Amino acid sequence: MPKNYYIVLGVNRGADASRIKKAYRTVAKRYHPDVSRSPESKKRIQEVREAYETLADERKRKRSEY
Repeated sequence: MPKNYYIVLGVNRGADASRIKKAYRTVAKRYHPDVSRSPESKKRIQEVREAYETLADERKRKRSEY
């Protein structure tokens, strides 16, 4: 089952680019390994980065829709 990048960033499907960027920054600050000492933070920040890179690029965003 593909990951739902909208859930990862906490935005809805109709979110514009500025809302996606703002959500990415908020979530990235929370899970960044320098801030969060949680052992899963490294995996989580990679997931967040992947979600942002996909949703920020309009072509990738359309391909990831399911």
